[in-house]
Amino acid sequence: MVTMFAMMVVGFVCAVSAVSLVRRWALRRAFLSMPTRRGSHDVPTPLGGGVAIALVCLGFAGLGVILGEARWSLPVAAYLAAGSMIAMMGYLDDRHNLSARARLTVQAACALAVVSSGAFLPVVELPALGVLTLGAVSGALLAFMWLVWMTNAFNFIDGIDAMSGTQAIVAASGWIVVFLSTGQDALLLALLLAAASLGFLIYNVTPSLIFMGDAGSTFLGFSFAALPLLAAASHHNPRLLVVGVLFVAPALFDATVTLLRRMFNHQNIFEGHRTHFYQRLTRLGYSHMRVSGTYGAISMFGVGCGLFYLAQGASTLGTIAALAPFGAMSILAIGITAAERGWRWQMLLGRMNPGRAMLAGSEPDANSPRGRRA
Repeated sequence: MVTMFAMMVVGFVCAVSAVSLVRRWALRRAFLSMPTRRGSHDVPTPLGGGVAIALVCLGFAGLGVILGEARWSLPVAAYLAAGSMIAMMGYLDDRHNLSARARLTVQAACALAVVSSGAFLPVVELPALGVLTLGAVSGALLAFMWLVWMTNAFNFIDGIDAMSGTQAIVAASGWIVVFLSTGQDALLLALLLAAASLGFLIYNVTPSLIFMGDAGSTFLGFSFAALPLLAAASHHNPRLLVVGVLFVAPALFDATVTLLRRMFNHQNIFEGHRTHFYQRLTRLGYSHMRVSGTYGAISMFGVGCGLFYLAQGASTLGTIAALAPFGAMSILAIGITAAERGWRWQMLLGRMNPGRAMLAGSEPDANSPRGRRA
C-alpha cells in the first residue's frame, strides 16, 4: 500500500508536468477552444489537458499491475484498453468535431468490452427496494447503460472552470475511502484519478490556463462508471452501484434532468446549448469558481451519503441518505428557476414602466446576466 501512495504522489507530479507540456504544445499548434455563443469563456484557451490525465492514470495503472500493486484480471485489462479508446476518441473529437453517432459507437463498443469481461452487477441493492437479483443479462445491460450514460454525463458538466476537476477529486476521494476499508485492488486507480485530476485542476481555476476537453471529461466519466463494476468483479457487494451514483450525484442530476427537459421540449439533444443548471447559474451572475464550489460541496455531501449507504444499505436511514444529494440538487434547481423567473419579471416591468423597474433593482450591473458574459 505504501507503494500505491508513492505512485499517487509521483502521478501528481507527472500530471502537473504533463499538463504544462500539453498546454505549451497546444499553444504552438493552435489547438484552442474558441469563444462561441454556447461557450462560457471569452478568450481562446488551450485544449488537451485531459490527455495528460488519461496518460497518467492509464500509464501508472499499467505499471501498478506490472509491479504487482494491482491484480491483473480480464476486467482490468478491458478497462485499460477501453479507457485508452475513450480518451483517444475524446481527443479526436476535440480536434475534428466527430459526429454524435461516431462518439456513441465508440463509447458503446468500450462499454461492451468492459461488461463482456465480467464487470457487471447481477445483484444490486437499491434504496427502499432492497436486494434485487437481476441475473447476468439484465445486470450486464444495466452496467452497459451506466457506462455509456456516465461517460456522457461527466462530459456535459465540463463547461466552466474547475467544474470537472473538482467533481473528479471529490468522487475519487470517496472511492479511496471505500477501497481502503474493503481492500479492493481498484484502490490504485482511485488514487491515480485523484492525483491526475488535482494536477490538472491547478491549471483550470479561474482564469483557466487550459481545458481538459472531451479527452479528459469522457475518460473520467467512463472511469467513475467503471470503478464500482471493477470492484464488484472481485468483491460482490450489491451496494456498490448506488454508492457510485451518489459519488457523482451532481453531475448525474444536472445531465439527466437537462436531457429530459430538452426531450420534453422537443429540442435537439445532440445540439450544443447553455441550459445546464451550472450554466444557468453563471448567467445569473455567479462566478465559475463559486458555481464549481457549490457543486463540489454537494459532491462531498453525496460522498458522505454514499459511504453511509454502503454501511446501512436499503434501510430507512440508508434510503434517506441515498435520496438526500438529489434532494439538495432539486432545491438548487428550483432556486435557479425561481431566480430566472424573477429576472424575467423585472425585465417585463422595465419594458412597461422603467421607473418601477429601477425600484425593483432590475438595472444591469457587472454581476447581472445582462451586464456581463458568463
